[in-house]
Amino acid sequence: MNKVLERLKEEREMRLKGCLYHYTQVKFAYNTNRIEGSQLTEDQTRYIYETYTISTGDNKSAKVDDIIETVNHFSCFDYLVKIAEKPLSEEIIKEFHSILKRGTSDSFKDWFNIGAYKLMENYVGGLKTSLPSEVKKDMNNLLMKYLKGNIDLNKIIDFHYNFERIHPFQDGNGRVGRLIMFKECLKNNIIPFIIEDKSKQFYYMGLKEYPKSKLRLIDTCLHSQDIYKEAIEYLNIDKYNNNDTGNVKYENIDKLLKKIKIPNLNNKKEKMVCYKYDIKNEKVIDFRGNEIYIESTEVISSKKNICKLICKDKNENNVFLLQRTRKNKTEMWYFNDNFSDESSIEFISQFDFEMKKKKQINNSNKNGKSNGGKK
Repeated sequence: MNKVLERLKEEREMRLKGCLYHYTQVKFAYNTNRIEGSQLTEDQTRYIYETYTISTGDNKSAKVDDIIETVNHFSCFDYLVKIAEKPLSEEIIKEFHSILKRGTSDSFKDWFNIGAYKLMENYVGGLKTSLPSEVKKDMNNLLMKYLKGNIDLNKIIDFHYNFERIHPFQDGNGRVGRLIMFKECLKNNIIPFIIEDKSKQFYYMGLKEYPKSKLRLIDTCLHSQDIYKEAIEYLNIDKYNNNDTGNVKYENIDKLLKKIKIPNLNNKKEKMVCYKYDIKNEKVIDFRGNEIYIESTEVISSKKNICKLICKDKNENNVFLLQRTRKNKTEMWYFNDNFSDESSIEFISQFDFEMKKKKQINNSNKNGKSNGGKK
């Protein structure tokens, strides 16, 4: 069992407050419901979880369904943790929906069919979804394809997109889909994540663009994963293995990874990207699925603790990186050219460049004042 799932199970049994389980329950229920239009605030969601009561304040009212669906999501997450290690199935997916919509106004509508596939056609983002008569077949095919072979984060995100396109339930598909992603990350020893309401537009755009470009949805999920990882590290939970991000791979890394243009003394603008560096094993562990192995090291500047690393990736392609140690932390920079001139890496980061520029301006202002305002 991975460390995060182990911790969630322990804390679920103990009902501890201020822990990862508590954090996840509130964050998950608030954000996933907010994305779907709930008016409850995060504080109200936390208050419901902690006290099983609600205070709206300022004479404001709260929708009964918002409250019920928040409580139901707490129960749904309990169920998720309990069955996290089981293979994904139609029964689990339907149970998510049943728990989520139980006792809501929708549950009193005969045609709504909670805990079962939809009876009426529906749309998602203005697009047609699977017809009610096709849902059973489409879900079977999706699950068969998904459960075949190894499962990584790419595959989980791909399942999510296809699940939302099928839209098997009358309502609640987004919330069920996000519960599935969290469960599958736990099962496959991948750091799970919660899509936050503030990322809703990127999330929706990612789903819409997915058939043409997977980058936005994947990037949104990775950003959400980083946020959850911070909570894990803050609470001192042992890290996953080196594959903890899910080993996401891209068809073209250069198109996705954030590029930062840096100036140098040769008036060129080179692109650089920061990666996480595993000092112990001497390899880059966050190269989005392409581990880079160190072949040789050349010291460029002993004063700045900068080394040029000659490396190769899995495909035996040459990769050039620069490594710098600052305050006992190792930074790794990947360049699109082989840097050999020390002067060309004087500005190793945009932050350093901005600070140096600011310092030059301050010195210039001081000199101007000392010279009676003349420069």
